[in-house]
Amino acid sequence: MPEKENKYKSYNYEIPKNELFSSMSHLFGIILSIIGTTILVTLSIISDNYFYAMLFLIYGCSMILLYTMSTLYHIFLKGTKIKKIFRKLDHISIFILISGTYTPPCLILIPSPNGKIILSIVWGLAILGIIFKSIYVNSPGWFNGCLFILMGWVIMFGIKFIYNALPLRGFLYLVLGGILYTTGGIVYAASKNLSPKANMRMHDIFHILIILASFSHFWFMLKYVLPTN
Repeated sequence: MPEKENKYKSYNYEIPKNELFSSMSHLFGIILSIIGTTILVTLSIISDNYFYAMLFLIYGCSMILLYTMSTLYHIFLKGTKIKKIFRKLDHISIFILISGTYTPPCLILIPSPNGKIILSIVWGLAILGIIFKSIYVNSPGWFNGCLFILMGWVIMFGIKFIYNALPLRGFLYLVLGGILYTTGGIVYAASKNLSPKANMRMHDIFHILIILASFSHFWFMLKYVLPTN
């Protein structure tokens, strides 16, 4: 029995494949994010719309930042100072990703001043979240998940405008991404009460859901928000 407990306490060393999957899956996310950002920005520039190119650059950089911080966090061993630093940066980057994802739709699809108001609320919540996480990095998993989900669904205040501006398929890609991110947040929060081994398995599922959500929203940006379409 003591050996089993010790195995759980040192699972980062005993079960390295789980951390390897977490880091490699989001390394894949970095590559996809760079490719996606390049496509969106390049197509905007080709259409001579530099303002939209800037919006997509903000969105793309927020994705790249998230996946980079997540990858670096999972590379280092538990208990090290560098891992604690990247854990904080990993959580902070989630706030930036959510706000970055809001930026193009709010300023392209939602008429002013509604879009600007929604975007200001989201970025305001992101700033508050970043300050909070900087001070209290070990906040409960359920609190983090709820805060991320709250930010993600602020879009409901402008959902009527987006629905009217899009074909049904485009709207469904947006909703699908939101559902996947929300499910990921629930999985992340729920995993905190499990054994370390089960926690890591749930964390792998969380990573997969986040990548799928990012792709759904990227496709939404490419096919239905990009000005050339």
